[in-house]
Amino acid sequence: MPRNMANSKELVYKDYLCLNKILDAQHRETEKEGRTPHHDEHFFIIIHQVYELWFKEIIFELKSIMKMLKDSVTFDFKDLFKVNERMTRIITIQKLLMEQLEVMETLQPASFIGFRSYLFPASGFQSYQFRILENMFGLKKEWRSEFGQQHYKDAHSEATVKDIEKSEKEDSFLSVMDTWLVKVFGQEPEADRFWRDFEKGVKDKIEDINKKYSSKATSADVRVKHEAEVAVWKSVIEKERHDQKFDTGDRRMSFGSWKGALLITYYRTKQEKYGLAYRFLNHVRDADSLFMKWRYHHVKMVHRMIGNKSGTGGTQSGYGYLKTTVGDEYQVFRDLFDFQGFLLEPDYLPQYSHD
Repeated sequence: MPRNMANSKELVYKDYLCLNKILDAQHRETEKEGRTPHHDEHFFIIIHQVYELWFKEIIFELKSIMKMLKDSVTFDFKDLFKVNERMTRIITIQKLLMEQLEVMETLQPASFIGFRSYLFPASGFQSYQFRILENMFGLKKEWRSEFGQQHYKDAHSEATVKDIEKSEKEDSFLSVMDTWLVKVFGQEPEADRFWRDFEKGVKDKIEDINKKYSSKATSADVRVKHEAEVAVWKSVIEKERHDQKFDTGDRRMSFGSWKGALLITYYRTKQEKYGLAYRFLNHVRDADSLFMKWRYHHVKMVHRMIGNKSGTGGTQSGYGYLKTTVGDEYQVFRDLFDFQGFLLEPDYLPQYSHD
C-alpha cells in the first residue's frame, strides 16, 4: 500500500492545495473600517497574487537549472534535456505573464481611481520576489535605475532585505552560464582547431575590410569608421580587447564563454549534444527578450492606467521611473545577442557552414 495509506488521513484536493489559505487571502482595503468595498479591488488583488505565484515558480525552475549546470561534470544529453524542458516551462510562464497584462487592462483607469488612493504606500516596486528573480537572472545593481533617489532595497522590510542581499551575493544565472560555456569549449577535443579556423576567418574578414576602405577617400569620418569596424572584429578574437569591453560594461560575459557560444553555434549540426546546447542558448535569449517585452508592456499599461501621476511607492512619476527600466542596461544576456553579429559568412569559414 503506497504512502502508508492505512495510517494516514485521506488526502483531499482542497487540503493538498491549501485552498483555505489561498482563497481567503483577498482582503480589500476599501472594505475595512465600514467603507463600501470597491468591486474591482478584488480583481486587482487576485491578479497580483497570481503574478507572485508565477514568480515563485520561475525562481524554483531557475534554481534547478543553475544547479544542473553547476553540478554537471560532463557536457551530456541527460542534463541538457532536463535544462531545455525547464527553460521551456519558464518561457511559457513568461508568455502567460504577458497575457496577464491584457487581463489587467480590463480594469478601466476610471475604476482604478476608485480604490488606488487606499494603496499608498504599497507598490509593485516592493515585490521582493521580482527583485530576487532579477538578481538571480544576473541583473547587477550598477545597471539599475534609481527609484525615487533611493536604492531598491530601501522599499523592503529587514526580513526581505536579507533575502534580497543574499540573492545579490550568490551565483547568478549569468555567471553560471558563463562558467558552463567555458566548460563546453574546454571539453571539446577539436576546440583549439575550431578556434584557429575561426581566428583565420576573422583575420581574412579584417583584411577584406581594409581593402574595402583603401579604395575610398581617406576623410576623417571614413578613417574613424574603418578603425572602429576593424577594432570590433579584433575584439572577437583578442582576449585583451574583449576584456577591455568587459571592464567598461560593453560586454557581460567572459572571453572564454564567447568562444563556447561560438563553438556551439558552429557545431550545432555536427553533434546532437551541440544541437541541444544551441537550443538552450536560444531559450536563454527568448527568456531575456520576454523579460524585456514584459517590462515594456507593463510600462505602457501603467501609462494607460495612471498617466504621469506619482507612483504609490513614492516615485515622482510611476510611468517615468518604469520607462527607465526598458533600456539595454536591463537586458542581462545582451552578449548572446551581440555575438550573432560576428558569425562569419561561409566564404570565411567554409568547413563550418550550414545549408
